[in-house]
Amino acid sequence: MFKPIFILGPGRSYTTIISAMLGQHPQLFGFPELNLSVADTVGQWVAETTHPHRAWMRFGLVRTVAQFLTGNQGEAAVAQAEQWLATRPGMAMTELYGMLAQEIAPRRMVEKSPHMISSAAHLARIDRMAPDAIYLHVTRHPFSAGVSMNKTEWFRLALMLGDRQAYDDRQVPPVFDAQFYWLRSHRRILDFLATIPPERQLRVRGEDVLSDPGQALADICARIGLDSGAQAVERMLHPEESPFACLGPANAPHGNDPDFLENPRVRAYTPPRAPLSGPVPWRNDGATLCPEVIALAQEFGYRDEQPGPKPARPSDPPTWPDAALTSLVTDGPGVPMAHANLLDNSYCELPPMQALTRVDYRPAPAIGWINFGSYTAGDLAVSVFDSRDEPALVATDPRSGETLWQTAPDVLPPSGQSRLRWVSGLLMARLGFADGSQRRCIFAGNAAEIVCLDHTGRVLWRNRSGDAGPPRCIRFTADRCLIFATTPTDPATPGQLVKMDPVTGEIVDRLRLTAEAEVEGRRIRGGYHVYQSIIVAGDHAYVEGMFVPETPQPPQADRFLPTTVMRFRVSGTQDRRIERAEGDVAVAAPVLQRTIGRVGTRRQGGSPSAIRDAQGHPVIVANGFADTPPGAPDEYVLQALRDTGDRLEPLWQFRIRGEEDPKITAAPAIDPLTETYVAATRTTLYLFGNITALTGNPMPDLAVPSLDLLAAPFRQEATAAEVSSPIILSRSKGERGFIAYLGLAAWAPGVAQNYSLLSALRIDVAPYRVTPLWTASTAQSPEGIPIPTARSFAQPALFTHDTDGTPRTGVIMSNMTAGVAIMR
Repeated sequence: MFKPIFILGPGRSYTTIISAMLGQHPQLFGFPELNLSVADTVGQWVAETTHPHRAWMRFGLVRTVAQFLTGNQGEAAVAQAEQWLATRPGMAMTELYGMLAQEIAPRRMVEKSPHMISSAAHLARIDRMAPDAIYLHVTRHPFSAGVSMNKTEWFRLALMLGDRQAYDDRQVPPVFDAQFYWLRSHRRILDFLATIPPERQLRVRGEDVLSDPGQALADICARIGLDSGAQAVERMLHPEESPFACLGPANAPHGNDPDFLENPRVRAYTPPRAPLSGPVPWRNDGATLCPEVIALAQEFGYRDEQPGPKPARPSDPPTWPDAALTSLVTDGPGVPMAHANLLDNSYCELPPMQALTRVDYRPAPAIGWINFGSYTAGDLAVSVFDSRDEPALVATDPRSGETLWQTAPDVLPPSGQSRLRWVSGLLMARLGFADGSQRRCIFAGNAAEIVCLDHTGRVLWRNRSGDAGPPRCIRFTADRCLIFATTPTDPATPGQLVKMDPVTGEIVDRLRLTAEAEVEGRRIRGGYHVYQSIIVAGDHAYVEGMFVPETPQPPQADRFLPTTVMRFRVSGTQDRRIERAEGDVAVAAPVLQRTIGRVGTRRQGGSPSAIRDAQGHPVIVANGFADTPPGAPDEYVLQALRDTGDRLEPLWQFRIRGEEDPKITAAPAIDPLTETYVAATRTTLYLFGNITALTGNPMPDLAVPSLDLLAAPFRQEATAAEVSSPIILSRSKGERGFIAYLGLAAWAPGVAQNYSLLSALRIDVAPYRVTPLWTASTAQSPEGIPIPTARSFAQPALFTHDTDGTPRTGVIMSNMTAGVAIMR
């Protein structure tokens, strides 16, 4: 028999380096991760590891087969190995194991595979495969293991996308916590080893092996009957000499821990002093190691060697300055609110990122469902998560990718029976006070509450009235108040326009958006729901609303319900109240509103955008379904309106016809220098120049198919593409052309699900021309391979970082199911 040695231990427990060192012993042979235990036959193994999310599981075995078949691990050899495996679907994995063991005889196999310990069934299968195996159980202190699991992004992603072994089920809802992966993995190993004779198992602490590898390796070899002399130990201190201790070719890049493959040498190591008490740093709710973890760690010989880390949040309640609020502005450069600024035109003042050199991925939970994207302000990026199983807000340093803080589970909770938080408004702002002090704040809201946090994540106040409905894209007014429109959960209840004190969280004023509309010759009561962000220009707010009747109407009545742009004076009024006329919005203030279309099928398009013309008048470009005859195909209208001071005057209109789904898919953008309006349906990008001077029914200056918005190599490989996200604009100093960033979904041959991508486009003017500069995937496997995933509806957000002392711009982009991509 072959008497292999299998290394058992949770990930991030030093199993890779220990396996690699042992594998260099003259009597042993170290393999990469073979993952033999995941299937009974080669055909099942191929099927199990073919999915893009599990491709990393196959690299070790195909590199091994390539090495034995051809003597090398180049791309051609790996392709030959893949073919060799594919043509043997009926081969038992036991037979394949025997072939590999025979290939290296009389040396014995050393191997560790993460999936071996993922289930009792896998452990039982490996025991049947190798009934004479020796098992080396490797441990690591749960505190330092947990820190490593959370800092190693590809590993954290694998845990989150796995079978929820790393979740704290004591919480409702469960909370991601790596200590429970540590606990469940070791319990499974111990249960399995209870069935193995004592002479076929031993346990070591990984810290002991790495702090004195020569002595520890000699002890291990002596205990399992191997040569423990100086020459054997010297060989084991050079794991870099293994043919598998390096990165592989493009079609099998890894097969082991990527960090080890990049630097496979033994390095000096001093075990950290790790605590068993005190809060753990990867939780922000004060949670500690659970009693079961502490007890098992003590059984392994670990002790509480130092006090736990200080709490992440100060215990003293935060206070505001005892001085008047004198200023409220956005918090530094970046994209601190939806669509970048108060005019909602998605123009960012930072210079563009024209070349892509690196993408770092911050994984989301398996059911994270990022809805609202990421926001940036100087040294801080805040990403929004909707699942009640995860924190609503996670703050990241976009320069380093380090997680700074996350909100407690009860902040911005789901309302009613929903599993989703549906955070719908966020603003990153800087507040100035009369005593010269400042506060950096994050305001966020959903249907349950509006909350204010400082830049360290401490909650400053919470308004849980909840009767107004979720806020749509929080803004601020000239008189230093927060302002937002709402859409109630009750479809028959009108939305509201709300002003809020940013220091106390108290409601300053609210206006119910009640109205009447004429439907098929009848006046019906109702009000407006607001699904798009609002525009704030000077003392006025501009709101696009969809009319909803207070009593149910026939389905065909949708065609006659108006979509309307309304203007409200929200600052410079008595007692900071919203100026209102007596009666309803639509009845009492007809010159301060303009109907631009119909509700249609209730599909929402993009938010309105604004720019000021040469005279300083706001020009608002709204969008909605056009008023078309019954039975006619849908048309979508872009409507430009000028605020002349006493009325909203129509400037120009363009109707989108002939597309299967003609609506604007997400928020458009306006370049203030060239007055270029940039908008997209799913299938076409439209450019209109000099929009404050247009009249009548102009045609776009350029229309570009979505597929042509992809850069190489995605353009060559994609068969179809659709625009999915809002658009962000930026330009270099002194140039008239500008850069646009937008998210796309793209399809490749033979892949059913789309890929989620971000493209950077150079847009030249006079004449207009669009050139894709780069395209990147917002989701990838731990091996760096783009993977299919849900399209992203989140806006790209720009941020600044330093490279060798030179300020540069990066882009952060959220994905609905795969986390946050930080592009530099």
